[in-house]
Amino acid sequence: MTISENNILYINDPSENNLFYNFLLQSTFNVFTISCHNIVLKVIRENKIKTIITNLPISKINKIDINIINEINQIYPDIDWIAFSEPSINLDCVIRKITILNPSNYTNFIDIIENAIKTFDLKEKNKTLLFEIEKSNKNEEKALLLKNCFLSNISHEIRTPLNAIMGFSTIICNQTENDLYANLIQDATMQLVSTIDNLLIISKIQSDNEKIEFSEVNLFQFTSMIIDKYKIKTIQAGLKFRTNIVNKDIYIYTDMGKLFEIICKLLDNAIKFTKKGTVGFVVNIDSHNLNIEISDSGIGINKNQLDDIYDPFWQAEQTKNRKFEGLGLGLAIVKNYVSFLSGNISVKSEIGIGTTFNISIPLSMGLSGNN
Repeated sequence: MTISENNILYINDPSENNLFYNFLLQSTFNVFTISCHNIVLKVIRENKIKTIITNLPISKINKIDINIINEINQIYPDIDWIAFSEPSINLDCVIRKITILNPSNYTNFIDIIENAIKTFDLKEKNKTLLFEIEKSNKNEEKALLLKNCFLSNISHEIRTPLNAIMGFSTIICNQTENDLYANLIQDATMQLVSTIDNLLIISKIQSDNEKIEFSEVNLFQFTSMIIDKYKIKTIQAGLKFRTNIVNKDIYIYTDMGKLFEIICKLLDNAIKFTKKGTVGFVVNIDSHNLNIEISDSGIGINKNQLDDIYDPFWQAEQTKNRKFEGLGLGLAIVKNYVSFLSGNISVKSEIGIGTTFNISIPLSMGLSGNN
């Protein structure tokens, strides 16, 4: 702290004891002296005052003085007041933010002023820091908005030709049996569409624009549809598909689209990271939750990495020559969607043994009826 910056305003009553004023004159503070309150604001504005000291006794502080003090506190809330008073007098009725100097602590007079100045400087630094943080937050919000607009626009521009490519490749596949090139075009196109969709989803999540749409869902029909879809995928991957679901018509009230994405992204990962063995899909209901378990006998995840797997763009392998494709957005989307449904997700994994994800979603969000 530079001593020359320690500007102090002393409101002095010449008829009172000037012991404290003499202390001030002997100190290294810059002291500005006035004899009444009505020019305080002008002096503060012109001289960057950090602390106000007054020796005006309570009996001489009138209603006008009190109004001026309150006005100063509103305009300059970081400035502390130091007043002299007899021990029996309580200044809280006049002004809350005040230090009362009694005869017992006169010797600490300079220390009290220095502490008041340090407090002022700390508040000023905090205000500057807060301003910088708010400015940074606004810049981040602006950057996020621009990123979301860019992703939305680029998605539209890319999806339009992709839809045409996918449509024509489908026609070729239907007309030409086992056309290798047509199948490769279709698979690559679907992969690119999936990547664009994931980018848009994570962008909406980060900007709080993702909507939740609840509806009544027949759990048996819903899970059976997923099983039919992944029976084909697991057969194509040369894997066994172990399933166990609720085989009766129970209706739950949930966001079917998000629940579908949660399950599909986990099953897709299970197939992707399993070269041989089994992928499991188990669904059951207890008295409180809808429980989903998705497991695999794949490569597993290092225990040291389990805390990072839900971070957007996280990859177990960070090199350019990694074995598995993808942006690392699937688990980030799953984690957020589970939270949207007020659920919980946990994972257990062991290298070379496999991975198991467990999801529980409260039935209070959910159980609608039983037919």
